[in-house]
Amino acid sequence: MTSEPTTPSKKRLLISVLVPVVLILAAAWGALLLLRARTPAETGGALDVKVGAVLPDLEFHHPDGSRVALSKIRAKVILVNFWATWCEACMEEMPSLVKLYDTYTDKGLEIIGVNLDDDPIRAILTTSREFGIQYGNFIDPDGKMGN
Repeated sequence: MTSEPTTPSKKRLLISVLVPVVLILAAAWGALLLLRARTPAETGGALDVKVGAVLPDLEFHHPDGSRVALSKIRAKVILVNFWATWCEACMEEMPSLVKLYDTYTDKGLEIIGVNLDDDPIRAILTTSREFGIQYGNFIDPDGKMGN
């Protein structure tokens, strides 16, 4: 003869599962709200740009020492990609960016890469060669843009 679990046991099991899940979800929600409320000063002075806002006139440093101001780049759409060789996601997306650039550069797309490696010139040279990157890649010598 088999006996089915009694109702109090089912309630205990349900409570022992639901209570931790609810607590974890509440903690995650609180953390997200806290992160969302942080000001740029609390995030190390990171650039706070809203959708539809005009970007400040950023200055990109070419590995050869020359500089290019964002306002001097004439394109319908400019995609700025911050990347590093140690960033797995960055390296995984690189072929897609190359394909995107090759497909839409004639239609007004410009991609600007900004490398954040410790040795950015070497990273740019080897990665450009490896993936056939034709768009401009720049460095962040002061570490201000990548924050």
